[in-house]
Amino acid sequence: MLHHAHCSRLLLLGLCWLWLFCLAAPGMAREGFLEPEELEITMFRLMDKWQVHGVAVALIDSGEVVWEEGYGWADMDAWLPALPDTVFQAASISKAVSAAVALRLVQDGLLDLDEPVSGYLTRWQLPESEFDPDGVTLRRILSHTAGLSVPGYMGFLPDHPAQTLEDSLTSATDADDRGVAVILPPGEQWVYSGGGYTLMQLMVEEVTGRAFAQVASDLVLNPLKMKRSSFGDDSRLHGHQARSYTADNRDVPQRHFTALAAAGLWATAGDLARFAVALAENAAGEGGQLELRPELVQEIFSPQPGTESDLFFAGSRWGLGLGLLDLPDGQGLLAFHPGTNPPAWHSLLAILPGSTSEGSQTRGFIILTNGEHGGELVHDAMCLWMEAVGVQGITECVGRRP
Repeated sequence: MLHHAHCSRLLLLGLCWLWLFCLAAPGMAREGFLEPEELEITMFRLMDKWQVHGVAVALIDSGEVVWEEGYGWADMDAWLPALPDTVFQAASISKAVSAAVALRLVQDGLLDLDEPVSGYLTRWQLPESEFDPDGVTLRRILSHTAGLSVPGYMGFLPDHPAQTLEDSLTSATDADDRGVAVILPPGEQWVYSGGGYTLMQLMVEEVTGRAFAQVASDLVLNPLKMKRSSFGDDSRLHGHQARSYTADNRDVPQRHFTALAAAGLWATAGDLARFAVALAENAAGEGGQLELRPELVQEIFSPQPGTESDLFFAGSRWGLGLGLLDLPDGQGLLAFHPGTNPPAWHSLLAILPGSTSEGSQTRGFIILTNGEHGGELVHDAMCLWMEAVGVQGITECVGRRP
């Protein structure tokens, strides 16, 4: 069996469960909540089913992060178990956090959502195209409607230096030598573009005069106390980072990225949950440490024109940095972002934002994995969470029992 790293912790976990049970009335479970003990049992079963070595999860209930845990292995060679403070590659969930960075600069007047991006660029410019480059705006970049190329990046092997940002935009060696260009009429349709987020990364550096990773830390990660999160390498994370594995137990070399805004975030599940809570709080006008005006955060949760998509959920649309799905039968809104850094990092951030006069009702689920078939595990675990919180009628979960 792959997942005996937690055997020495089972007694402690059992005591934690006992404590949780003692807080509730006998025989009573919290309605609309995925109980940690059910999650624990199911997670190990799914890890065996899909041959995934390590998983980290966080649960949000009533606007609070109520559970963080790791399961299985963070590093098999070093015999390190996955723990709540284990750091995983968040892959494309990076884009959701990067969008919040960009919106902070919009709030500060350094960027505008609807001005041509060319006006912010001096170090690099979009190449000539048959389509109007002035139609490329920050709003369209964040909602994947700017008509830009380069869906995603593979990253660089440890012994290969990363390209400069300008070289990557011109011809990314970790994206089949493709450069970022306007390949479709801006504003007319949704086409996923990690290249667009790399262009946004350059915009952030141009208007601040600082490295993107540092701006992101100052404006988002540090204010939200995301202490185990960083865009790119950070010495604070050393000793806490998971490794990733193929299904047959082979270690995958740890890749690094020029395209930090698109794919380069390292984070714990709990840190991403704190980010999700902050977004929901700000959108509801409840303040919060993110310090974004509610109307700007509401753009994250508002479908933008021309954003119909079937990425992860059929019939979804996109806000600024997050996918959005109107749940059937008036069950509310699901905001989400999947993540995949091939071959073995797979993840999902999912939020059900909501508030009443009594306070936040936001619920959420974050899962990070380090295995080749982690995408299937993420899908199964997502359906488990959906069922537990009472969401019904999701096409992707019909007939799928974790």
